[in-house]
Amino acid sequence: MMSSKQRQRSTIITSILLPFLIHILSMAVYLHPLTTSPTPSEPPIILKNNRWILITDPKPQLDELHVMSKENHDITPPKKKKPTTNNKDSETLQQQHSWTDAWSNDYWGRPLNSPSSHKSWRPISVWSFRFIKGGRYWGRWAVGWVGRLFGVLGNAVERLLGRGRGGGDNGLLFQGSSSSSGSGREVLASELFIHRFVNVLIHAAIVQIIGAVSMLLFQSSSCGDDDDNRNNNCRLQQTTKIITQLLFALHPVHVEAVANVANRPHILALLFNSAIIDPQFPLVGVTMLAMMGLLSAETALFQFPAVVLTMTAIRYRELVLLSRQQRATKQQHKTEEEDDEESEQSATPILVQTINSLIPRYTLLIFLATLYLFFRSYNDTLSIPTGLIRPAENPFYDKLDKHQWSIWRRIMNYSYILSLHVM
Repeated sequence: MMSSKQRQRSTIITSILLPFLIHILSMAVYLHPLTTSPTPSEPPIILKNNRWILITDPKPQLDELHVMSKENHDITPPKKKKPTTNNKDSETLQQQHSWTDAWSNDYWGRPLNSPSSHKSWRPISVWSFRFIKGGRYWGRWAVGWVGRLFGVLGNAVERLLGRGRGGGDNGLLFQGSSSSSGSGREVLASELFIHRFVNVLIHAAIVQIIGAVSMLLFQSSSCGDDDDNRNNNCRLQQTTKIITQLLFALHPVHVEAVANVANRPHILALLFNSAIIDPQFPLVGVTMLAMMGLLSAETALFQFPAVVLTMTAIRYRELVLLSRQQRATKQQHKTEEEDDEESEQSATPILVQTINSLIPRYTLLIFLATLYLFFRSYNDTLSIPTGLIRPAENPFYDKLDKHQWSIWRRIMNYSYILSLHVM
């Protein structure tokens, strides 16, 4: 038997301390390499001479070049010019590139009706880049400080584990580089690092939501009671939550989506969709978040089946627990006739009750998906034009058209990818 003090101590550890540590870990696992690890553009010799260049002046990698391009006016509008007597139209330059243009342009800033458009309609993602840039000074200073903090702590942990890269970090937390004293501007986070930092925050938020979802999937109706068996069930539930969060936070498949800012639409869509899994979530909130997910990335549509299945499993679990409670409370007061009568009334399977209770949510998601597909089809943005998919992006996209792959092989290929995500 656990004493009340032991039980209270255990509750503090499992309910407060461990979730906080997992939240920090889900950020550190990305912020440490994003602030200290060499890249093709920043080899080790550059990092040695300029300690925090990955925070103050990192170079875009791969598709980040398109996001950070000054030609993408949906994300980086031209600066407004001061009006002059010789140029009456100088104030209209910024107005020509309004934030509302994201409704009619693709993710890369090209008009959706352009032959060169990739047809990726993601206005919510575009606005997240346009409006979240850290501000002029204090926001960039704060993000830069947090980045350096995670970099220094990560290096300290590496040295404790015997895997340090060498060199001391003493005093570097408050400096812009190892070759200078770190003036005010040198310690400010760049716009690209702020975008990467936002990606990490989104990922950390999803980790917390996934933990809440696992609690709903493996919920116990007896948490908080004094019975040891019931407390064991609660500890098992908490342990399941922790393991689920760790598996999600450390899953290697997520690296490219989180570390590369150009892939923010996919994690943003997952953030919105994972928040609507709870069957108790208000329908108005489900509508708003599901629409925001669809407006973040096309992949939100393919997340709907997983959302529906998980939602169904949670509600089924709730009804099973409710049925057990009702039987337990009535067990001592039943007669044989009442027992037979109840067995007839409970003939409706719990699964049928589950589906019936969730029909409004199923209908809502089907309606939103149909409306989204109809709108994309009406604007001819359902498929990427032939020739715009580079082999480097997807070397297998034309295998069926060239009769090099069978349908069965493609099914097996996607099943393999799905299994990696499930693992």
